[in-house]
Amino acid sequence: MRILLSLRTVLFGIALTGFIQSHELWATETLDTLDLDVTFIGDREVLLQDAHKQLHWPEASSLQKAKPTFSYSMLPKRLNVQPEWKRNGPVRLRVDQPLPRLYQGFVQAGLGNFISPSLDFSYTDLRSRKGTWGVRGTHHSSQGGYADIDSIDDRFSSNSAEMWAKRFYGKEAVELSTHFKRERNSYFGGDTAFSTSSFPAFMRYNVAGLRLAVHNFNADIKDIRHNATLSYDYLWNGDTLREHNFDMGLNLNSFVEDVPVSLYLHANIDQLSITTDEGNPINAKQAVIDLHPTIQHKVVKISTRLGLGLWVDAQGDTPFLIVPEAEASISLLRDLFIPYVLIEGGVRQNRYQTVLADNPFISSPIDTLRNTYEKIHLQAGLRGSITNAFTFHLSASHERFDQFLLWSSNSDSHGKTIAPLFRDMNRSSIQADATWQLDEQFTLIGSIQKSVYNFGDDTLSSAWNLPTFQTEIGAVYTWKEKVRFSSQLAVQTGRLTLQSWGDADSESIYSTTNDFLGFQSDLGAYAQWNAQVEYLYNGRLSGWVQFDNLLNRPNRLLPGYNSQKFRFQMGVNYAF
Repeated sequence: MRILLSLRTVLFGIALTGFIQSHELWATETLDTLDLDVTFIGDREVLLQDAHKQLHWPEASSLQKAKPTFSYSMLPKRLNVQPEWKRNGPVRLRVDQPLPRLYQGFVQAGLGNFISPSLDFSYTDLRSRKGTWGVRGTHHSSQGGYADIDSIDDRFSSNSAEMWAKRFYGKEAVELSTHFKRERNSYFGGDTAFSTSSFPAFMRYNVAGLRLAVHNFNADIKDIRHNATLSYDYLWNGDTLREHNFDMGLNLNSFVEDVPVSLYLHANIDQLSITTDEGNPINAKQAVIDLHPTIQHKVVKISTRLGLGLWVDAQGDTPFLIVPEAEASISLLRDLFIPYVLIEGGVRQNRYQTVLADNPFISSPIDTLRNTYEKIHLQAGLRGSITNAFTFHLSASHERFDQFLLWSSNSDSHGKTIAPLFRDMNRSSIQADATWQLDEQFTLIGSIQKSVYNFGDDTLSSAWNLPTFQTEIGAVYTWKEKVRFSSQLAVQTGRLTLQSWGDADSESIYSTTNDFLGFQSDLGAYAQWNAQVEYLYNGRLSGWVQFDNLLNRPNRLLPGYNSQKFRFQMGVNYAF
């Protein structure tokens, strides 16, 4: 009995012990030890821990390793080096672009409508240390295109030839040249209501001359540099007109304490001999001498020029004329802007040869030419360049003239010829010029000018044949270095003229002494558009086509005289 009770007791103890252990294991798995209230009896080591896991993203571990630093110390050691030199052969270095080839001469020939041939040629001997020589000549003519009536002679012809030679003697250079010129001008203008069959239909004149020039070069800064010229021209027209002209000039330049100084002496002597229709000789003489001492000075960016002009007109209405000659300018922003002021004046010599070049319809013979005296010329402006592609020049000027040369039609020839007319006049002008090179192939050129004329107390006079507004625009374009296009447009407005016959819109003009001068009328606007196309075959040969007066306007140049109608020419250029 006791044995059975003891066995039951043992089995109950074992079962109770297993239950307690399993319950503790379940409690450990499901509950946190911090949530239990347990009492232990006896000695026991208590370990507390939180079984909750904190969530964290994985972090990469740094596996970088520092690069070790090595240091070396140089041990001095002497070596005997034996260089081996090897000479290089000649090598061509192309530093700059080659210059265009210089040819000894060229020929340009063309032909157009109105039977208009043209020829220009030039030949120069190769340069040497001893000297050189050359020849050149031109021919331009046209058989019509001016007059509205075919029966009127309107032919023109211009021929010229020149030979020159230069010789070097040490530091001196001597140049001698001779030239010949022949001109033929037709009197196709005038009043068509009158028959002028008794008046010559044209005038032909010739000019021949010699010129001698001597100058030194490569002179030391302390030496005096000189340039002397002497020339003689002889003009004749059949047996009725002779003009002898002598021109002399001497220019001296040197330095005084590093300051540039110069002295220019000039003299012109002219004698005109005219034989009238009655056989009576008429002689007209002129002698003009002028002296110009000048000193120049430059301080940093300010440049100045100060001088004086002394004029002696032995046969003129003003025997002596003294005018200041000065100029001052300052460079700003590396020549980006250069403002300047200028003052000058002088004598404009009006002799038969010079006025004939400006007006080929001048009355002949004539002995009433007088010189023009520019008492003062004031000018202020601004010039400069914005990069190398764009250059400009803005200016404003005021000029005062005594005996300014104007033109009016000659009543004795019913307007066939143009007679000189002299008036005291003031002129104020503003002008702008610009050149814009867009690239190496395209260039634009422009100019515009506005002028105002004042005759003082003489309210009846006007600036006959002179424009109050004028502008010029030009463009040049080269396509693929083979074809060159160029065009020019010139416009003038505000021109009045004085003619010997009356029109519906003309006005009678009298002088201050109540002498009848002529009829004043409007010349109208002048617009001339020219263009040229040139094909460059190679460096020697090219062909061109020239178009003149593309608008085909009868632009009036002088009373009774118009410009030529539309004309085209085509030709070739050849260099040799």
